[in-house]
Amino acid sequence: RTTARIFVIDRELNVLARAGSLKRPSLPDEQAAASGAARVWQWLERETLHPLYALVLKQPSEDFGEEQAGRVALPAREVDGALSGILTVDRRPTPDGKAIIVSAAHPIWVGDQVKGAVIVEETTNAVLAERNRAFERLFSIVLAALLLGSVALTLYAARLSARIRRLRDEAEAAIDAQGRVRGVLAGSNAGDEIGDLSRSFSSVLSRLAQYAGYREQMASRLSHELRTPIAVVRSSLDNLKLSLLPDDARVYMERAQQGLNRLTHILTRMTEATRLEQSVGDDERERFDLARVLTGCVDGYRVAYPQHTLKLEIP
Repeated sequence: RTTARIFVIDRELNVLARAGSLKRPSLPDEQAAASGAARVWQWLERETLHPLYALVLKQPSEDFGEEQAGRVALPAREVDGALSGILTVDRRPTPDGKAIIVSAAHPIWVGDQVKGAVIVEETTNAVLAERNRAFERLFSIVLAALLLGSVALTLYAARLSARIRRLRDEAEAAIDAQGRVRGVLAGSNAGDEIGDLSRSFSSVLSRLAQYAGYREQMASRLSHELRTPIAVVRSSLDNLKLSLLPDDARVYMERAQQGLNRLTHILTRMTEATRLEQSVGDDERERFDLARVLTGCVDGYRVAYPQHTLKLEIP
Protein backbone atom coordinates (compact mmCIF):
# COMPACT_ATOMS: atom_id res chain seq x y z
CA ARG A 1 0.00 0.00 0.00
CA THR A 2 1.29 3.46 -0.81
CA THR A 3 0.42 4.97 2.59
CA ALA A 4 1.41 2.04 4.81
CA ARG A 5 4.68 1.44 6.65
CA ILE A 6 5.72 -2.12 7.49
CA PHE A 7 8.27 -3.17 10.11
CA VAL A 8 9.74 -6.56 10.92
CA ILE A 9 11.25 -6.69 14.42
CA ASP A 10 12.87 -9.36 16.52
CA ARG A 11 12.36 -10.09 20.16
CA GLU A 12 14.96 -7.47 21.10
CA LEU A 13 12.90 -4.80 19.21
CA ASN A 14 15.52 -4.42 16.53
CA VAL A 15 14.17 -3.40 13.14
CA LEU A 16 15.11 -6.16 10.76
CA ALA A 17 13.25 -4.79 7.72
CA ARG A 18 11.31 -1.68 6.90
CA ALA A 19 9.26 -0.71 3.84
CA GLY A 20 6.80 1.97 2.81
CA SER A 21 5.99 5.39 4.14
CA LEU A 22 3.09 6.97 5.98
CA LYS A 23 3.00 9.90 3.58
CA ARG A 24 1.29 9.71 0.25
CA PRO A 25 3.59 10.21 -2.73
CA SER A 26 3.12 13.43 -4.69
CA LEU A 27 0.90 12.90 -7.73
CA PRO A 28 2.00 14.10 -11.16
CA ASP A 29 0.43 17.27 -12.48
CA GLU A 30 -2.54 16.15 -14.57
CA GLN A 31 -3.68 19.65 -15.47
CA ALA A 32 -1.50 19.85 -18.58
CA ALA A 33 -2.90 16.59 -19.99
CA ALA A 34 -6.51 17.48 -19.20
CA SER A 35 -8.91 18.89 -21.75
CA GLY A 36 -10.00 22.51 -21.85
CA ALA A 37 -13.25 21.92 -19.93
CA ALA A 38 -11.41 19.79 -17.36
CA ARG A 39 -8.79 22.51 -16.86
CA VAL A 40 -11.53 25.08 -16.30
CA TRP A 41 -13.20 22.82 -13.75
CA GLN A 42 -9.87 22.15 -12.01
CA TRP A 43 -9.18 25.87 -11.85
CA LEU A 44 -12.66 26.49 -10.45
CA GLU A 45 -12.15 23.82 -7.80
CA ARG A 46 -8.70 25.10 -6.87
CA GLU A 47 -9.59 28.79 -6.71
CA THR A 48 -13.16 28.68 -5.44
CA LEU A 49 -14.33 25.35 -4.09
CA HIS A 50 -11.27 24.17 -2.19
CA PRO A 51 -11.05 27.35 -0.05
CA LEU A 52 -14.74 26.86 0.71
CA TYR A 53 -14.21 23.21 1.59
CA ALA A 54 -11.36 24.16 3.90
CA LEU A 55 -13.74 26.28 5.98
CA VAL A 56 -16.06 23.38 6.83
CA LEU A 57 -13.84 20.31 6.51
CA LYS A 58 -10.75 19.33 8.41
CA GLN A 59 -8.22 18.65 5.70
CA PRO A 60 -5.68 15.90 6.43
CA SER A 61 -2.11 17.14 6.56
CA GLU A 62 0.83 15.30 5.02
CA ASP A 63 3.27 17.57 6.81
CA PHE A 64 3.92 15.38 9.83
CA GLY A 65 7.03 13.74 11.22
CA GLU A 66 7.90 10.04 10.98
CA GLU A 67 10.11 8.09 13.35
CA GLN A 68 13.48 7.60 11.72
CA ALA A 69 15.25 5.86 14.59
CA GLY A 70 16.55 2.34 14.40
CA ARG A 71 14.19 1.11 17.06
CA VAL A 72 10.42 1.16 16.80
CA ALA A 73 8.61 3.72 18.95
CA LEU A 74 5.56 1.58 19.72
CA PRO A 75 3.66 1.26 22.96
CA ALA A 76 5.08 -1.48 25.09
CA ARG A 77 1.67 -3.11 25.47
CA GLU A 78 1.28 -3.59 21.70
CA VAL A 79 4.81 -4.89 21.17
CA ASP A 80 4.66 -7.15 24.18
CA GLY A 81 1.33 -8.55 23.02
CA ALA A 82 2.65 -9.31 19.52
CA LEU A 83 5.82 -10.91 20.88
CA SER A 84 3.62 -12.94 23.22
CA GLY A 85 1.74 -14.36 20.22
CA ILE A 86 -1.29 -12.06 20.38
CA LEU A 87 -2.52 -9.91 17.48
CA THR A 88 -2.73 -6.34 18.76
CA VAL A 89 -4.08 -3.09 17.35
CA ASP A 90 -3.34 0.39 18.65
CA ARG A 91 -3.42 4.05 17.63
CA ARG A 92 -1.17 6.91 18.62
CA PRO A 93 -0.35 10.43 17.41
CA THR A 94 2.77 11.25 15.44
CA PRO A 95 5.63 12.88 17.36
CA ASP A 96 4.48 16.34 16.22
CA GLY A 97 0.79 15.57 16.84
CA LYS A 98 -0.33 16.43 13.27
CA ALA A 99 -1.66 12.97 12.38
CA ILE A 100 -2.99 9.80 13.98
CA ILE A 101 -1.22 6.50 13.29
CA VAL A 102 -3.17 3.24 13.41
CA SER A 103 -0.93 0.19 13.83
CA ALA A 104 -1.43 -3.56 13.91
CA ALA A 105 1.18 -6.05 15.18
CA HIS A 106 1.17 -9.73 14.23
CA PRO A 107 3.54 -12.30 15.71
CA ILE A 108 6.01 -14.26 13.54
CA TRP A 109 5.94 -17.92 14.46
CA VAL A 110 8.84 -20.26 13.87
CA GLY A 111 7.56 -23.58 14.98
CA ASP A 112 6.11 -23.10 18.43
CA GLN A 113 8.17 -20.03 19.22
CA VAL A 114 7.61 -16.34 18.45
CA LYS A 115 10.77 -15.04 16.83
CA GLY A 116 9.50 -11.55 16.05
CA ALA A 117 6.56 -9.49 14.86
CA VAL A 118 5.30 -7.72 11.77
CA ILE A 119 3.96 -4.23 12.41
CA VAL A 120 1.84 -2.43 9.83
CA GLU A 121 1.17 1.28 10.34
CA GLU A 122 -1.10 3.68 8.49
CA THR A 123 -2.43 7.14 9.21
CA THR A 124 -6.09 8.10 9.30
CA ASN A 125 -5.46 10.63 6.54
CA ALA A 126 -6.71 8.25 3.88
CA VAL A 127 -10.05 7.83 5.69
CA LEU A 128 -10.36 11.58 6.21
CA ALA A 129 -9.44 12.26 2.59
CA GLU A 130 -12.04 9.77 1.34
CA ARG A 131 -14.67 11.31 3.60
CA ASN A 132 -13.76 14.76 2.33
CA ARG A 133 -13.89 13.60 -1.28
CA ALA A 134 -17.36 12.13 -0.71
CA PHE A 135 -18.54 15.41 0.80
CA GLU A 136 -16.93 17.40 -2.01
CA ARG A 137 -18.66 15.25 -4.62
CA LEU A 138 -21.99 15.73 -2.84
CA PHE A 139 -21.42 19.47 -2.54
CA SER A 140 -20.42 19.69 -6.20
CA ILE A 141 -23.60 17.86 -7.24
CA VAL A 142 -25.72 20.16 -5.08
CA LEU A 143 -23.89 23.20 -6.46
CA ALA A 144 -24.38 22.01 -10.03
CA ALA A 145 -28.09 21.44 -9.33
CA LEU A 146 -28.37 24.94 -7.88
CA LEU A 147 -26.59 26.43 -10.88
CA LEU A 148 -28.82 24.55 -13.30
CA GLY A 149 -31.88 25.61 -11.32
CA SER A 150 -30.70 29.23 -11.31
CA VAL A 151 -30.11 29.15 -15.05
CA ALA A 152 -33.53 27.59 -15.62
CA LEU A 153 -35.23 30.18 -13.40
CA THR A 154 -33.33 32.98 -15.15
CA LEU A 155 -34.43 31.74 -18.56
CA TYR A 156 -38.00 31.35 -17.34
CA ALA A 157 -37.99 34.87 -15.86
CA ALA A 158 -36.49 36.27 -19.07
CA ARG A 159 -39.23 34.56 -21.10
CA LEU A 160 -41.91 35.96 -18.80
CA SER A 161 -40.38 39.44 -19.04
CA ALA A 162 -40.28 39.20 -22.83
CA ARG A 163 -43.95 38.17 -22.94
CA ILE A 164 -44.93 41.01 -20.62
CA ARG A 165 -42.98 43.55 -22.68
CA ARG A 166 -44.57 42.22 -25.88
CA LEU A 167 -48.03 42.51 -24.32
CA ARG A 168 -47.25 46.07 -23.21
CA ASP A 169 -46.07 47.05 -26.70
CA GLU A 170 -49.17 45.54 -28.30
CA ALA A 171 -51.46 47.33 -25.83
CA GLU A 172 -49.74 50.67 -26.46
CA ALA A 173 -49.86 50.19 -30.23
CA ALA A 174 -53.58 49.35 -30.12
CA ILE A 175 -54.51 52.97 -29.19
CA ASP A 176 -53.17 56.05 -30.96
CA ALA A 177 -52.25 59.40 -29.42
CA GLN A 178 -55.84 60.69 -29.82
CA GLY A 179 -57.30 57.71 -27.94
CA ARG A 180 -58.64 56.01 -31.06
CA VAL A 181 -58.57 52.20 -31.09
CA ARG A 182 -56.40 51.08 -33.98
CA GLY A 183 -57.01 47.37 -33.64
CA VAL A 184 -57.96 44.67 -31.18
CA LEU A 185 -55.31 42.52 -29.53
CA ALA A 186 -55.14 38.87 -30.48
CA GLY A 187 -55.76 37.05 -27.21
CA SER A 188 -53.07 34.56 -26.23
CA ASN A 189 -53.92 30.87 -25.97
CA ALA A 190 -51.53 30.37 -23.04
CA GLY A 191 -53.13 29.00 -19.90
CA ASP A 192 -51.08 31.00 -17.42
CA GLU A 193 -51.75 34.39 -15.82
CA ILE A 194 -50.12 36.32 -18.65
CA GLY A 195 -52.41 34.57 -21.13
CA ASP A 196 -55.42 35.54 -18.99
CA LEU A 197 -54.18 39.14 -18.90
CA SER A 198 -53.75 39.17 -22.67
CA ARG A 199 -57.28 37.89 -23.20
CA SER A 200 -58.61 40.49 -20.73
CA PHE A 201 -56.82 43.28 -22.63
CA SER A 202 -58.27 41.96 -25.88
CA SER A 203 -61.80 41.96 -24.43
CA VAL A 204 -61.43 45.48 -22.99
CA LEU A 205 -60.11 46.89 -26.27
CA SER A 206 -62.90 45.16 -28.19
CA ARG A 207 -65.56 46.77 -25.98
CA LEU A 208 -63.78 50.12 -26.20
CA ALA A 209 -63.74 49.89 -30.00
CA GLN A 210 -67.47 49.11 -30.01
CA TYR A 211 -68.17 52.09 -27.74
CA ALA A 212 -66.08 54.41 -29.93
CA GLY A 213 -67.99 53.19 -32.99
CA TYR A 214 -71.27 53.82 -31.21
CA ARG A 215 -70.23 57.39 -30.39
CA GLU A 216 -69.23 58.04 -33.98
CA GLN A 217 -72.57 56.70 -35.20
CA MET A 218 -74.37 58.73 -32.54
CA ALA A 219 -72.83 61.95 -33.84
CA SER A 220 -73.93 61.04 -37.36
CA ARG A 221 -77.49 60.26 -36.23
CA LEU A 222 -77.65 63.44 -34.14
CA SER A 223 -76.54 65.51 -37.11
CA HIS A 224 -79.19 63.88 -39.28
CA GLU A 225 -81.95 64.49 -36.74
CA LEU A 226 -81.04 68.16 -36.24
CA ARG A 227 -80.98 69.06 -39.89
CA THR A 228 -84.80 68.90 -40.15
CA PRO A 229 -85.54 71.55 -37.45
CA ILE A 230 -82.66 73.65 -38.78
CA ALA A 231 -84.26 73.57 -42.22
CA VAL A 232 -87.56 74.69 -40.67
CA VAL A 233 -85.87 77.59 -38.88
CA ARG A 234 -83.99 78.56 -42.02
CA SER A 235 -87.17 78.60 -44.11
CA SER A 236 -88.89 80.68 -41.44
CA LEU A 237 -86.06 83.22 -41.48
CA ASP A 238 -86.20 83.35 -45.26
CA ASN A 239 -89.91 84.10 -45.09
CA LEU A 240 -89.27 86.85 -42.52
CA LYS A 241 -86.77 88.46 -44.86
CA LEU A 242 -89.56 88.90 -47.40
CA SER A 243 -91.74 90.67 -44.83
CA LEU A 244 -91.60 94.34 -43.89
CA LEU A 245 -89.81 94.49 -40.54
CA PRO A 246 -88.52 97.42 -38.52
CA ASP A 247 -84.78 98.00 -38.49
CA ASP A 248 -84.38 96.75 -34.89
CA ALA A 249 -86.08 93.47 -35.78
CA ARG A 250 -83.89 93.01 -38.85
CA VAL A 251 -80.80 93.26 -36.63
CA TYR A 252 -82.06 90.35 -34.49
CA MET A 253 -83.01 88.41 -37.60
CA GLU A 254 -79.47 88.79 -38.93
CA ARG A 255 -78.07 87.54 -35.60
CA ALA A 256 -80.43 84.57 -35.72
CA GLN A 257 -79.26 83.89 -39.27
CA GLN A 258 -75.63 84.02 -38.13
CA GLY A 259 -76.34 81.61 -35.27
CA LEU A 260 -78.16 79.28 -37.63
CA ASN A 261 -75.23 79.31 -40.04
CA ARG A 262 -72.84 78.53 -37.21
CA LEU A 263 -75.01 75.64 -36.03
CA THR A 264 -75.13 74.31 -39.59
CA HIS A 265 -71.34 74.52 -39.74
CA ILE A 266 -71.02 72.61 -36.48
CA LEU A 267 -73.34 69.86 -37.70
CA THR A 268 -71.32 69.58 -40.89
CA ARG A 269 -68.13 69.19 -38.87
CA MET A 270 -69.81 66.59 -36.67
CA THR A 271 -70.68 64.57 -39.74
CA GLU A 272 -67.14 64.73 -41.06
CA ALA A 273 -65.36 64.17 -37.73
CA THR A 274 -64.78 60.70 -36.34
CA ARG A 275 -65.30 61.86 -32.77
CA LEU A 276 -67.55 64.47 -31.18
CA GLU A 277 -64.73 65.80 -28.99
CA GLN A 278 -62.51 66.36 -32.01
CA SER A 279 -65.11 68.48 -33.78
CA VAL A 280 -65.82 70.58 -30.69
CA GLY A 281 -62.08 70.96 -30.10
CA ASP A 282 -61.54 72.21 -33.64
CA ASP A 283 -64.29 74.83 -33.22
CA GLU A 284 -62.85 76.05 -29.95
CA ARG A 285 -59.45 76.65 -31.56
CA GLU A 286 -60.97 78.80 -34.33
CA ARG A 287 -59.79 82.42 -34.48
CA PHE A 288 -62.54 85.05 -34.03
CA ASP A 289 -63.00 88.76 -33.32
CA LEU A 290 -63.65 89.06 -29.60
CA ALA A 291 -64.74 92.71 -29.90
CA ARG A 292 -67.57 91.79 -32.26
CA VAL A 293 -68.74 88.98 -29.98
CA LEU A 294 -68.77 91.25 -26.93
CA THR A 295 -70.54 94.02 -28.80
CA GLY A 296 -73.28 91.66 -29.97
CA CYS A 297 -73.64 90.20 -26.47
CA VAL A 298 -74.00 93.66 -24.87
CA ASP A 299 -76.54 94.71 -27.50
CA GLY A 300 -78.60 91.65 -26.70
CA TYR A 301 -78.54 92.41 -22.98
CA ARG A 302 -79.58 96.02 -23.64
CA VAL A 303 -82.66 94.82 -25.50
CA ALA A 304 -83.45 92.21 -22.82
CA TYR A 305 -82.95 94.64 -19.92
CA PRO A 306 -83.89 98.14 -21.13
CA GLN A 307 -84.22 99.40 -17.56
CA HIS A 308 -80.45 99.01 -17.06
CA THR A 309 -77.69 101.02 -18.64
CA LEU A 310 -74.91 98.81 -20.04
CA LYS A 311 -71.61 100.20 -21.27
CA LEU A 312 -68.80 98.35 -23.05
CA GLU A 313 -65.24 99.64 -23.13
CA ILE A 314 -62.96 97.91 -25.62
CA PRO A 315 -59.26 98.88 -25.56
